[in-house]
Amino acid sequence: MVVKGGTSAAASAPSFTALYGSGGRGETGGVRLAVRVFAGAAEALGARLVEVELPEGATAGQCLEALAERGGGLLRRCRVAVDRATVGPAHVLHAGSEVAVLPPVSGGADHLVVGPEPISADGLLAAVADPDCGGNVLFLGTVRGRTGDWRTERLEYEAYGDMADEVLARIAAAARRMWPGVRLAMAHRTGAVPPGQAAVGVAAAASHRGDAFAAARFCIERIKTELPVWKKERSPEGREFWVEHP
Repeated sequence: MVVKGGTSAAASAPSFTALYGSGGRGETGGVRLAVRVFAGAAEALGARLVEVELPEGATAGQCLEALAERGGGLLRRCRVAVDRATVGPAHVLHAGSEVAVLPPVSGGADHLVVGPEPISADGLLAAVADPDCGGNVLFLGTVRGRTGDWRTERLEYEAYGDMADEVLARIAAAARRMWPGVRLAMAHRTGAVPPGQAAVGVAAAASHRGDAFAAARFCIERIKTELPVWKKERSPEGREFWVEHP
């Protein structure tokens, strides 16, 4: 992965196509992208428009990691927008796309993901990390290997994606109203998840542990009752059914 500087953070950035066109093939045979960067992320990188070369098939998460190697941990807490729509870390980037890196907005650094990518405990904690927060809480809900007398082969999750993103944002906003200053990260898997893997995760960080515990509990309880995600349980014996309780 190669990251090259572009327009300085102190200057006003030209249009996306003015500096790098619409992107294309990189010198190493991968994908060359022109990436817009804003606010604190631009200051960390020293540029508002940078050129990134990534391997073919690289994802938004890998792009952030490449930028973080140059600009530091703030870049790992950013979101990526492709063609002016935010995407998850597993989204594959293609030449010709308009890519932007969006730092946490004022009022909270919420990392909210519903998608097929595995949930990383370290990633959730990194998303809420702040030196001013002395209480950090992580909850992971993993798939059980047995339900009653039946073994579980896997759970299959289906989500109403666009609505799910909005519901997580509402839950996060409600939590911040109750515990001002809390930092939140929430993730829910879709697709097939085998026993032992996390299907849902919540991280919360606050000045004190009480607020962090309370906010994390509030968020997971709201997720279980409000998030438009459904699961089907499958057993090795061929038993399958939709689970109707939270």
